[in-house]
Amino acid sequence: MFCQNCGDKLADDDKFCSKCGEKIENLRMADNRFVRRGTVNSINQNPTKRRGLFQDSNLQSEKEETKIISNPASKTFKDKPEDLCKNCGFKPEDNSKFCENCGAEIKNTESKSKTVAAAVINNIPVQIGVQTVIRTKRKKILWTIGSLVVLIVIIIIVSSIYTNFENNQKALQRQLMSQQQKTNQLSNQLQNSQKRTEQLQQTAFDNSKSVVNIMCDNGNGGSGTIFTTDGWVLTNNHVIKGASTCEVTLPDPITGNPVSIYEANPVFIPDLSKKYDIAMLEIYSSYTDSDGKTWGDYPTTFPDFNPPDGCASSTLQLGDSVKIYGYPVTSGGYNLTITEGIISSFDDDGNILTSAKIDSGNSGGLAIDQKGCFVGIPSAVVQGNYQNLGVIISASNVEDFINQMPSQ
Repeated sequence: MFCQNCGDKLADDDKFCSKCGEKIENLRMADNRFVRRGTVNSINQNPTKRRGLFQDSNLQSEKEETKIISNPASKTFKDKPEDLCKNCGFKPEDNSKFCENCGAEIKNTESKSKTVAAAVINNIPVQIGVQTVIRTKRKKILWTIGSLVVLIVIIIIVSSIYTNFENNQKALQRQLMSQQQKTNQLSNQLQNSQKRTEQLQQTAFDNSKSVVNIMCDNGNGGSGTIFTTDGWVLTNNHVIKGASTCEVTLPDPITGNPVSIYEANPVFIPDLSKKYDIAMLEIYSSYTDSDGKTWGDYPTTFPDFNPPDGCASSTLQLGDSVKIYGYPVTSGGYNLTITEGIISSFDDDGNILTSAKIDSGNSGGLAIDQKGCFVGIPSAVVQGNYQNLGVIISASNVEDFINQMPSQ
């Protein structure tokens, strides 16, 4: 026999190769031939094989019948020609470099049955490599798809956040613009209110200049309002009734104290003045006292009552504010006095009842609303058991009186 490692010829009883030192095992002598362990029983049981495994007449058939086995797991596979020694037909060990029988060098001894046997032993399919590659590619594809899905979700979330942020910014801008508009509106309203207040103050100032104190030679006194710049005064008939001459005193619009005094003639309209309790005075000269002092310039332009714009469309209602200008005896009868109240009622004669205080001396004065529009002429007081109300001749009745006056 020969060494499987180096091919050197061995003695029958050698345990190691004298050339390379390879340990000699798994071999024994059977009928002057070396065969693998595990085949002896099959050889002993077959006399033909005992006479000679490789006789010329039966060489090929015995090669096919004899199974030279190095691994018990390979018993189920027949040896193929490429697995046998090319020189003598002996089945060498799988890893042998030289034939154990003839010592010939073994080339390409790697048997395909070895791969198949190993696959059977490990219960692994022959195509495991292909399946592994497929699984790997599948995993890569799934990972790529998953990554794309995650990326898309992230993009959607970021886009949604950005859209919400942008919408919130736009909503905030709209709110700011709305607040700015409201602020501008409030500012405009405040400016308009301030202008209105200034106008009312100016109106009150102008009205104060046009309301005069009247003293007549009939012993009566009262109030009146200048309606023309040339000195025509509107008052009550009962103030100047029976008088031949009257003195008209103009006040300081700030303090209400007397400033200038003028002479005026009473003007009565028979029946008409009695019906409406309205009469007129015409200023014709400045007043000169006993000391020779003259109280005013004449001729001059008198401060007439001039209502603000929009009064023509103004409508009075219950509860509207009313101011009364005049010279009541409760304040001495010489200084301009202003009282305030509301419209309490409208009587059947078209006159107005008010809670504003009216006293003797207020007759013939001026009544205006909160806008400065002409309301009428304060003329009397209605006495009740516990409370008094002032009577105002309404503007509509005054207008009727003027329209019925003679043209001269």
